[in-house]
Amino acid sequence: MASWTAAQSGNWSTAATWGGSGIPADGDSVTIPSGITVTFDADHSAFTSGLAGLTLNGTLAFPTSGNNATNSCPWFLLAMASAVNITGSGNLTIGSSSTPIPKPAVVQTTLSTAITTGNSTPNVVVTSATNFVAGKKIYLYDSTNGHIDSLTISSISLNTIVCTANVQKTYTTSAIVLQQQMPSLTIKWIGSTGVINVTGTVSCYGWIPTTPAAHPDYTTLSANAANGSNVVTLNDDMGFQAGDQIMISAQCENLDTNSNQYTVVKYTSATKTAIIFPALAADTNGSYTTRYGAALNSITDFSAIDYVARYSRPIYITHTVGGGSGWTLDYNNVVVNGTLFYRTAVTSYNSSGHIVKGCTFDDGGQGITQSAAGAQQVFDCTMFCKALQTPVINSAEGGVLIIAIGCFGLNTAMFRPNGGNIVNCIATVCSALTWSSGVGVAKIVNCVASYSYLAACLDGGIISNCYTNGGGPSIDLGAAGTTFPSRSATIMEIYGFKSNAMLPIRGHAMPCNPVNRITRFLDRDNVVGKREFYCSGGWGTTDPTLIAAATNNTGKIWGANYETMMFQIDGVNTNTPLWWDTLLHLNPNNALSLTAYIYALTNSGVSAQLWIIDPKNDPLDFNWQTGSPLPTMTVGTAPGQVLASAAMAAPNSAWQSVSIATPSYTTFKDLLCRVIVTGTKAAMCCVGLDLIDAATSIQPHKRKIIL
Repeated sequence: MASWTAAQSGNWSTAATWGGSGIPADGDSVTIPSGITVTFDADHSAFTSGLAGLTLNGTLAFPTSGNNATNSCPWFLLAMASAVNITGSGNLTIGSSSTPIPKPAVVQTTLSTAITTGNSTPNVVVTSATNFVAGKKIYLYDSTNGHIDSLTISSISLNTIVCTANVQKTYTTSAIVLQQQMPSLTIKWIGSTGVINVTGTVSCYGWIPTTPAAHPDYTTLSANAANGSNVVTLNDDMGFQAGDQIMISAQCENLDTNSNQYTVVKYTSATKTAIIFPALAADTNGSYTTRYGAALNSITDFSAIDYVARYSRPIYITHTVGGGSGWTLDYNNVVVNGTLFYRTAVTSYNSSGHIVKGCTFDDGGQGITQSAAGAQQVFDCTMFCKALQTPVINSAEGGVLIIAIGCFGLNTAMFRPNGGNIVNCIATVCSALTWSSGVGVAKIVNCVASYSYLAACLDGGIISNCYTNGGGPSIDLGAAGTTFPSRSATIMEIYGFKSNAMLPIRGHAMPCNPVNRITRFLDRDNVVGKREFYCSGGWGTTDPTLIAAATNNTGKIWGANYETMMFQIDGVNTNTPLWWDTLLHLNPNNALSLTAYIYALTNSGVSAQLWIIDPKNDPLDFNWQTGSPLPTMTVGTAPGQVLASAAMAAPNSAWQSVSIATPSYTTFKDLLCRVIVTGTKAAMCCVGLDLIDAATSIQPHKRKIIL
């Protein structure tokens, strides 16, 4: 194959740029020398091998407007051979902040000859077939009868589009004929490997959406949509255009049979309605029949609801076969906007300060991996994998902090942060919004996890105003069998957390040293001061053996007037307690008598106490350090004292109980009833709090707490 060196600045498709004897062909190698700028205006979609080499010591630039010279269409495609890197000391210019690569063009026309009999012809006669391309899909949509078809173009003759199969339905002359969307710019490796690794100035600016301002990459359904429907209505105007690909979640633990991926055939901004193809499908188990929608005032409203996210981007970087990194960033402060990474990823080993905005990561394993010091900022991105994979944004242990805002994930693990902030992000049917962390402390704020972990194996941090729905546990502070020896001295604080998951929080099930770890689970259901449970010495459980044993003994824990919690004690150190708080909102002049029950499969050194506490004077906030022995409780009203205290007999495969009474107050009063337990490792316990006498003493809407 030939080798080409640019002789002067100019367009790629112009022979004079390469010395006048032709232009690079499939399988050739190309060099752009220093001082020369070549503008890529070609379409390599017919290449079967790809360029065998591309060295940029000068500049390779991609146009932001106009048509490419090969087929007069507004898209460009650069094809590279497998395992061939784009290298050199020069520059790669893909748009700019002021003139980004534009949104993909809409190639659309109308039917000029009606199709009156279904399954009768492969010919689609249109008013204009300009820019339609053989081999691409087309969509036919007739608003008068609601018919939709999708076919593949075999050939084009004047204004007749010949398809590979017959049109299945009938269509009037008002029907839309839409070609599948093609990215404005594609860089494609014909194989599984190959990266961009130039060391000069790099810019990658594709068009990015700006509305809705708070979360331009995703919205929610405003109304239910049943399987088989081709219509979805949104809560926000996303400004979709015909041909856009979108993701539609399902509130279940599986992808649907379309991998949750749909094409917008028509979009109406005024009604925020999208006509989609194919029709909404069931999940892979066949059990999911409806996408759920509601009119929301907040994206984190406490509702079961499905999400719609952007998938299409104007720039497309891909391997034709599943591979690894597609872009190696070894230079600082690179901006990557409006790019879809398919079967590729971004890797940064020796640089930092990158900003990734308005991008999609699909089927590429770790979409962004970074190990250098410094911040990685990720805004308004969509993350999707057809099979659950390792985190899309991965800073690893000892890596960098991540600042992530307004991102959406489907069927993947989204972030592995080493500190930083994760804000206004959505994870649905994911392994986790955040999975593991480095030695830094992450903040997770205003995020939603649907049938997903909100946080798994985090090393401390703060979770604030977040919502989880379905599945469980929502927050898993350590996975069994996972060893992270460096994690032993951090604090996890959880505020304003809502969950209807079966098991909203699970503590430290990992073989690390939890002596100096504490989780503060505060402001449950956004009730300020509602401290449902602190967990530094165990985790919630739904162990069937414990459930059966506890139920068979007395069944007390399942009564309508009982608050219940089931847990397993970590017990690496007996000074590492687990405790559970119930908020009691006392009516005036009503003292409350409470009885707590505890049951353990075996004694295992378990001991328990029952406290009544003024939340403002919590003794474990004043005079206790995690890892130290529990303080001896003094009854009183001063800071660090308890209002009442009672020890419980050690449980040993039988229920034990203890009673305690609250003071009486002349006004409404919030108190905490705390059951606090210590014991050796793997002791499994069940605690029930008897509220039978509470009917006149506490307000009913405050009574039931679901763990």
